[in-house]
Amino acid sequence: MENHHSVCRAYGASMENLRSQKFLSVLAAFFCFYLCSGFTVLSGPQKATIKPNNGSTTSPQVIFAWDGSVPSIHSTSSFLEGRYASLTGTALMRAIIEESLAIWNDIPGTDIELVLQAGTDPGANKDSTDLKHSIFAEEISSSSFAASALPNFAFNSEINPDRNIVDCDIQIGTSSYSAEELAFTVAHEIGHCLGIGHNHLVGDAMMSYRNTSRRFSLSADDKMAAMFLYPNQEFAETPKDFLGCGVTGMNPSNSSLPLLLFLLLPVLFTAASSFSLPVRFRKN
Repeated sequence: MENHHSVCRAYGASMENLRSQKFLSVLAAFFCFYLCSGFTVLSGPQKATIKPNNGSTTSPQVIFAWDGSVPSIHSTSSFLEGRYASLTGTALMRAIIEESLAIWNDIPGTDIELVLQAGTDPGANKDSTDLKHSIFAEEISSSSFAASALPNFAFNSEINPDRNIVDCDIQIGTSSYSAEELAFTVAHEIGHCLGIGHNHLVGDAMMSYRNTSRRFSLSADDKMAAMFLYPNQEFAETPKDFLGCGVTGMNPSNSSLPLLLFLLLPVLFTAASSFSLPVRFRKN
């Protein structure tokens, strides 16, 4: 009888060990997916990209036009360490738009150049048929939105066989913004013009509704979306260091080491559980 109870206890412990390993494996997979994935494209599996409109085949650019309108902007001294604290009005707004374009241009591994047209264009408005990428400030009736982007996909196999975004107009609300919040908002809408949708998984992604910090910085997830839609062939063929869980090309530093360790925790837990000593049955 005692032997029977010993076998039952050993079997129960063995099953509990297996359940723990399975749970840790699922937990590791969840954390890896939750922390290292999530970017979406606007048109689902059939991606769309913005079409260069400067007419050059050797140096293609996507040119945005701005009508010169400016919302109320404050807290300029805290934006980019006060780089534009001395600017006001149209000069400040132009600088903010240019920074919002540049943050997407500066992603390694992408083949896209976004440019703001020199001067202002009074014809830059909400018109999805003028084939112009416009930026303008105008009152938005809905209190739920600070801005909106209106990409025109024109998915017509005859007119647009390459499934390009041929027109994208960005409307900025006329409410008051801090300089950094406005730059974040414009850059977010530019992301839509590039063909990137809302990411609901990664909280620090600029394209995520879950981002409440409004910090003017692209996350790794935002960058991966741009690299997926606008890959640079030369960069893609260059060998990269791989650190696991989708993190590539990083040089570990004092600031990134805690993050890397946190990302590796589920993997370490799973590895540790796999080395658990098996339960052995033996007769007394």
